[in-house]
Amino acid sequence: MKSRMLVCDVDGTLAESRQPISDEIKEELFKLANRREVCLITGGSYKLLKYQLGKVPEGVILHLMPTMGMHYVLLENKKATKIYSVSLKKKEKDKIIYAIKRLIKQFDLSKLASFEDQIDDRKTQISFSALGKDADLVEKKKFDPTANIRKSWIVFLSKYLPEYEIRIGGTTTLDFTRKGMDKGYGLRRLANFTGISLNKFLYIGDRIFEGGNDDAARRLNIDHYNVGGIAETLEVLKLL
Repeated sequence: MKSRMLVCDVDGTLAESRQPISDEIKEELFKLANRREVCLITGGSYKLLKYQLGKVPEGVILHLMPTMGMHYVLLENKKATKIYSVSLKKKEKDKIIYAIKRLIKQFDLSKLASFEDQIDDRKTQISFSALGKDADLVEKKKFDPTANIRKSWIVFLSKYLPEYEIRIGGTTTLDFTRKGMDKGYGLRRLANFTGISLNKFLYIGDRIFEGGNDDAARRLNIDHYNVGGIAETLEVLKLL
């Protein structure tokens, strides 16, 4: 069945961590947006997503879902309309940050970057980047390529945060949201808003595995490509 909704993860799929999407990738996305609905879903903030996306041509419609789909903006004819935003309360943020501080102490992570650079309050989620948000890209890629380090961190953190989702994102990051409010929440809201059923979605991501922040695609039985990087994503886009 031909998909009616193309959903793409951003970091590691369309672009390097926190870097702009290349003109070549954007050209393919914008062409596809003329034939079907296109959504970008990411663990990053809306501000970061806008930076990564850059200029969008007149007439292109995009569904933008930053912070794991906890925030949804419809971009149509260069006009951005907020559909919804689900923010964490202060006491929730405080509990998550307390658990992260226990993690840092337990695994001696304070030597990797300052606490201020490791923590990112994205309003709808908290993110922890072990090497810091703007660390060298080469070092970030080398840090935890198999995600096994962060999987062990999730085991530790789960004792303190049983009511929260903790997902592996990017190259050195963990994303924290309320339980049940991962990318799957955003995808279901997207389906409801557009009237396009999930079985007509196609998802492209690089973290479609248990604990990965793209794994909602597998759990929701959405057709998907688990790509090995940006070059493979470009090849997939050209085939659609």
